Amino acid sequence: MPFCLFCSNPLDETTAPEHILLNALGGRKKTPTAICSACNNKFGGTIDTALTSQVKVLRNLLQLESGTGKPAPALKNVQAGKLKINIKGDGELALVAKPFTIEQLGEGQWRVQVQAGSKEQLSEIVPHIAAALKIPEERLREQIAAAQGSIVSQRPAAIYQQIVFDGPDALRSMVKASLVLWSTLVGNDEIRSAPYHAARDFVVNGDEQFLLKQTHLDSRFFVDVERMKFAFGPIFNLIYVRSDQAGRVIGHFTLYNAVAWQFTLAETGAAPNAKIGLISNPLNPSQWSDRAAEGFDVPFEWLSSPDYSDEMVRSKARLEAIMQLYVDTSYPKARIRIIEECFRKLDLTPDEAVPPEKWVELSQLIARRITNHTFSLREEEPISSETIADMIRKT
Repeated sequence: MPFCLFCSNPLDETTAPEHILLNALGGRKKTPTAICSACNNKFGGTIDTALTSQVKVLRNLLQLESGTGKPAPALKNVQAGKLKINIKGDGELALVAKPFTIEQLGEGQWRVQVQAGSKEQLSEIVPHIAAALKIPEERLREQIAAAQGSIVSQRPAAIYQQIVFDGPDALRSMVKASLVLWSTLVGNDEIRSAPYHAARDFVVNGDEQFLLKQTHLDSRFFVDVERMKFAFGPIFNLIYVRSDQAGRVIGHFTLYNAVAWQFTLAETGAAPNAKIGLISNPLNPSQWSDRAAEGFDVPFEWLSSPDYSDEMVRSKARLEAIMQLYVDTSYPKARIRIIEECFRKLDLTPDEAVPPEKWVELSQLIARRITNHTFSLREEEPISSETIADMIRKT
């Protein structure tokens, strides 16, 4: 019977499978023969959370789903100029603001300002306004139907987010993933043996000496990086572990092809001349391989000898590539959303032929909306009282 890599608990049919590459990073491969359920839960709420929280902004930016298909995490209460917004996992924006404000003008007069992102939201707000004003709901609907309104479209101002890759707990999670992957090749008894004691202790307790001496930032580009990008996307994740003849074991963890680290998992005396790699495509989590070491041969000498001479240049190039990917993917998505909104506005569907009499109106509307979006121009369109009445009509 195998035992947990990090404690003395036995592993059996009740053991929860462990994602080798975290689910939040797009990982799909699991193993029930590495970590007990207790350690799995403990690490999941601590060191794994430390790692996944660092990539939250990046996942939202590129709309990266988890390995199990869950959408990217939302970003809430993000400051965009003078506005505060929520950014959903699919890229949709929602204004954070009070749905309505009431200003007392005196002599029984009130000014009510309502902000709603949709017809449904406006209708839902009405009962709350009526309750605040202490008037019948139907009377309020009559008054709103005679009010003035407008639809405002505006691209938010620049958003500044800090992205940090590093920290002891995040590195502990990466070392854990490296050891778990290695165990699928060499077995649990090997990982539980003396050569790996320091690495296992670092995962469990966060040993500072291991952090300082046996973990290193390593942002060198792989010799096969272009072939890796071709096969698994431009922001691949990669865990690569290899040993030399003397049983020295080096792990390499590449995160979104943006940054990478090297770990000495065993100094000597471990299983010799072995290698294994797990690579995945965060843009398409169904595309992954746990036989990456067969397809991409990374020499042990390269893994074990980081070169920091051009570290800043390489790091800058990697991050710039991420930002360029965001630009290349976000603008087309924004244009598609705008075009779909224009079709809906004219009661058209994109999958049907546009009537000739609607062509000019549709093309002008799309051109204006895309132009305003491109140049961050505010667009305000008055709403007729008839439209407002229809929007708040009970269904």
